[in-house]
Amino acid sequence: WRRHPIVRALSRYDAPWQEKATSIAAEYRCVDITQFQLGTQGVVVTNSWIMCTWLYTASFAHQSDVDLSIQGSQEVSTVESADPDQILTIRVTSLRGQPFTIRLSSLHFEELQDKIMAPIRNMQDIAIKQSLGDLFLAVLLATWCDCTSLVCGCTPSGNLQRVI
Repeated sequence: WRRHPIVRALSRYDAPWQEKATSIAAEYRCVDITQFQLGTQGVVVTNSWIMCTWLYTASFAHQSDVDLSIQGSQEVSTVESADPDQILTIRVTSLRGQPFTIRLSSLHFEELQDKIMAPIRNMQDIAIKQSLGDLFLAVLLATWCDCTSLVCGCTPSGNLQRVI
């Protein structure tokens, strides 16, 4: 087994690969995991691990020693929506493992950010599309500000946050 790619990836960590595999399997069975699928790539985030699977390979990174950075963005047209979907490319670099890249829809970015302990750096200052709920709230807030300034002739103040 020592030549198997998954065994070699898990052997980079301190404990024997069998212990790491058992730990990952236990966390994977928990309800509190986050999963994303984009084409043939699957991303699973547990409390301790970031895993990326492709058709024939898998990559692992322990959350305690990981660095994430947004590498790029791509607009992709979909059949389900008139608006193009934004696909983010995120580089996952681990101190012990091989770096790998994950791709996910910008609508899932906040969910990924909430699950990962480390910050996700955006060095290229890429504008990330918001979810529909966030967009609705932004439009509602802008409309309310416009209406408030027109009706009472004043500008919105700190009371605006209480409305939300």
